[in-house]
Amino acid sequence: MLQPITVDFSVIQDWGWGFTGTVALTNLSNKAIEEWDLEFEAPFEISDIWNAEITDQQDQQYQISNADWNATIPPKSTIEFGFNGRRNEIDPVDITLETPSSEPINNYSTDFSVTEDWGWGFTGKVSLTNLSNQALEGWNIELDAPFEISQIWNAEISDQQGQQYQISNVDWNEVIQPGSSIEFGFNGRRNEIDLSNYLFNGQPTASLETPQLSINDMSVVEGDKGTTNLDFEVTLDRQSSEPITVNYSTDNGNAVRGKDYKRAAGTLTFNPGDISERITVPIIGDTKPETLEVFNLNLSDPENAVIVKSQGSGAIIDQDINPTEGFNYGEALQKSFLFYEAQRSGELPADNRIPWRGDSALSDGVDRNNDGDFNDAGEVNLTGGYYDAGDHIKFGLPMASSMTLLSWGVMEYKDAYRQSGQLDEALDAIKWGTDYILKAHVSENGSTQAFYGQVGDAKIEYNYWISPEEITMERPAFKLDAKNPGADLIGESAAALASGSIIWRYRDPQYAETLLDNAQQLYEFAKDNPGIYSDSIPEADPYYGSFSYTDELAWSATWLYKATGDESYLREAEDYYQQIGGLADWTHNWDNKSYGSAVLLAQETGRQEYHNDVEEWLDYWSDDSGSGIQYTDGGLAWRAEWGSLRIAANTAFVAGVYSDYLLEYNLEDAAKAQRYDQLSEQQIDYILGDNPNNFSYMVGFGDNFPTEPHHRGASGNQGSSGNSPINGEPNQFILYGALVGGPGSPDDNDYVDERRDFVRNEVALDYNAGLTGALARMYDKYGGDPLTDTQIANLPFEWSEVNFG
Repeated sequence: MLQPITVDFSVIQDWGWGFTGTVALTNLSNKAIEEWDLEFEAPFEISDIWNAEITDQQDQQYQISNADWNATIPPKSTIEFGFNGRRNEIDPVDITLETPSSEPINNYSTDFSVTEDWGWGFTGKVSLTNLSNQALEGWNIELDAPFEISQIWNAEISDQQGQQYQISNVDWNEVIQPGSSIEFGFNGRRNEIDLSNYLFNGQPTASLETPQLSINDMSVVEGDKGTTNLDFEVTLDRQSSEPITVNYSTDNGNAVRGKDYKRAAGTLTFNPGDISERITVPIIGDTKPETLEVFNLNLSDPENAVIVKSQGSGAIIDQDINPTEGFNYGEALQKSFLFYEAQRSGELPADNRIPWRGDSALSDGVDRNNDGDFNDAGEVNLTGGYYDAGDHIKFGLPMASSMTLLSWGVMEYKDAYRQSGQLDEALDAIKWGTDYILKAHVSENGSTQAFYGQVGDAKIEYNYWISPEEITMERPAFKLDAKNPGADLIGESAAALASGSIIWRYRDPQYAETLLDNAQQLYEFAKDNPGIYSDSIPEADPYYGSFSYTDELAWSATWLYKATGDESYLREAEDYYQQIGGLADWTHNWDNKSYGSAVLLAQETGRQEYHNDVEEWLDYWSDDSGSGIQYTDGGLAWRAEWGSLRIAANTAFVAGVYSDYLLEYNLEDAAKAQRYDQLSEQQIDYILGDNPNNFSYMVGFGDNFPTEPHHRGASGNQGSSGNSPINGEPNQFILYGALVGGPGSPDDNDYVDERRDFVRNEVALDYNAGLTGALARMYDKYGGDPLTDTQIANLPFEWSEVNFG
């Protein structure tokens, strides 16, 4: 006879290799249950338990019994117990390497490691090393994996029996040379943590037979427009003489509420005698090619029944044919990181992918060795970081601002970065900047003493048109401290470190903690020492002069709240935001963080005032009727002459983030969300070539792109002397991924590809920062294949090697 009990298991904290789970036992009857135990088989090891005890265990088969204080479950009541669980180690066993021409060989080594872990799944990497003195031609390995492989790259699954895998080479890594290694990677999915197969034993004072509820799985073909209904059937196993109710609600799988389907939530009622009812979920049609998308419909809180299947899966089948034309967003995202690598200063790593770049500016900071701000080596070390633009100055404010935006993009679209294979490149790009910020931070006894805000002086640097490797001129370092404040630059640096700590938390917790500790110190110093940094460093003023620091304090406080969950940071962020006084008709940029702060605060608090500010601003940008932003005939939202595309790209990124937020949490604003989504997509596609000239403003992307970006290193010093770069010939080197400034007026034809015209052809760290996040978002929606490592290595990095055919 069925016991009138429900068992609800949930994971309340997940840290990858283990988790904390709770089990709720609900007595649905009108009689108390005395003395209970629960038996189940768990795909994990229970390491601690509270509010219950383990009374028997056979391997992973557990019997859990009540504690003294919860032996009785009163009628219509719930008791809970909890435990810590440890998953099976992610460790393939019995790896055997074979080649077609031999028996299984032993003269090799294998190395498996987890490169990314997000709880229910992970990214793994296997390295195969040939220890013999002859090449291995054609190989496969067999492994018994305690997980499911869902995606694999640089290899293929040639056979699978359960979780026994045979993995074989692909064409480009068929041969393993003597003493060499090859690598392949995959995404793995752990066994679900599921206690659905359980046996409950109790001693009720009375028992009754309770109807059982279940929901089916359904699929539907998505339409091209409007909505198509997907009907789920909820059934009872028997009739009841009493009314039965059950709550229901949808949640996302890889299908997104508001974009792929409309939210459904409410209470379903079975009248006496009924055994079947339907719940309808509207599916949103479009003409965009998509993979199979799935969402869930969940049942909860039944009255006069128990749930035996609480979740139904809804599969949305796309009927759209893949387009023959369109942009490869994966390649564009990948090349944006090549630009950041070309901007690196200092000693370059062994895996440097830019062949025309080498070590540079290895003495940065030595001019301040008498300041007392010594590192362990007894010197001020300000090597590393990024050159700002086509020059060789390291401006602290736009560099830190760019790192924060890059981190925001990874946080919002991490799955896109992972699936495109660009997550490592993104983390490396951000770390190159945050490592430098840590060097620039002078701290003593856990408190900020000073911060180096700039290296290099334009009055000196701009007299030389040379590559960074040829730098010999004086490069002074400029410092902020209590007497020379700069709350804007220091506050932005705190935001860069705090946001960086979020994305590094699961990859390198110790590094993340270092970033967070320094971020907190910098933020406190910025609060205590208000002031404009360009007043303290006048050498920055003609180029990156700041107008306010309040917006950076709101911005950094919000990021610290996201990184720590400390409500005091949120209160301070809101206080600083109130001092800003709303948003104007500009956009998020290296100097103005008001717009990004408003979006983050809207996300974190849900308060209408932030929504109103953001939407008033985005309505201005998405209104092409003449009362909003100026639009070119080709669709560019044009705001200012200098860096017009950078401005549009930043707006596209922030608009996209807010659009996705509305679609996820505020379905009633779906029309607004779609409007902001269109704004975002239109600007990115314009940049990549969807414009009247079919011209890509990203260097090295497509067949028609800028050949003369204003950049000393890429120009190759072609016939130039002093500070007068010549025009008329392409740069010697291709500055892949760089976004140029773009049209100098709201005219699609107001662009010339000339190196001297730095207004239209400038490139800079902050030009690509918002663009990179927006490209990750476009990849997330539409895909696109990045180049392989071999294809990257074989790119024509010099113009003399280019042959477009």
